[in-house]
Amino acid sequence: PPPPPPPPPPPFFFHPEHGIRARSPSRGLGDVYKRQEPGTVVKAGETLVEFDTESLEADISGQAVTVARVAAALSAQQRRLADVRSKSRRNISAAKLAVETATLDLEEFQEMTFVQSRGVLDREISGLIENQRRAHARLVWAERVLKKGYITRAALEADRLVVTEVENKLKEARGRLGLLIDHTRVREMKRRESQLASAKNELARIQRETAALVAREMASEAALSSAQQMETARLTRWKRQLEASTVKAIRHGVVVRYEPAPTA
Repeated sequence: PPPPPPPPPPPFFFHPEHGIRARSPSRGLGDVYKRQEPGTVVKAGETLVEFDTESLEADISGQAVTVARVAAALSAQQRRLADVRSKSRRNISAAKLAVETATLDLEEFQEMTFVQSRGVLDREISGLIENQRRAHARLVWAERVLKKGYITRAALEADRLVVTEVENKLKEARGRLGLLIDHTRVREMKRRESQLASAKNELARIQRETAALVAREMASEAALSSAQQMETARLTRWKRQLEASTVKAIRHGVVVRYEPAPTA
């Protein structure tokens, strides 16, 4: 069989002293722009070869614009996220305040408004019961002394009318107490309980929606942050290639030969 082809020449500048090699960073760069010819005497730090960086510099300029745009988009997204979080906190605080208000309203009616209204009616009924007792006692006395001629029948009828009025007032007050307990209290409790349930449902809805909104904005921020890191890393690599576009001698010597890097 035919002998294998020789390996491609390494992309090195060979320095004459101790076989020192100066690596040629040809990847990502253009053609050689300037180089020292074999036999040239060079000093340490003197340029051996320069690569054409026009295309790379154009890429770096464009990439710098891309990085700036991504950074601006990330900054805008961070401001938007902060604004969304601020509005979310305000909305949740307002919803929690509505729940607390509805709870206090319910407790106030149970422990104060209803109790006070019932207390007023209970005292009124107690007073009317006492008035009824006195009116009946007065009527009994009037009927007894009428037989002895100490009062007139008109006076007796007046006492009987007082008894009737007191009994009507007592009946009316008891009716209002029954209405307060069986209707007003039930209606007001249902209304306030419904308001409390609505406030709690609204709070839960706002918490769900704000959590989803914040999560969505955080995901956008994370995506932009990742894009910024990627584009910045690409710009950094290209800048390093640009810095390596000039190869310098590491010590005094004579250039022996120049072997370009393989294209493959």
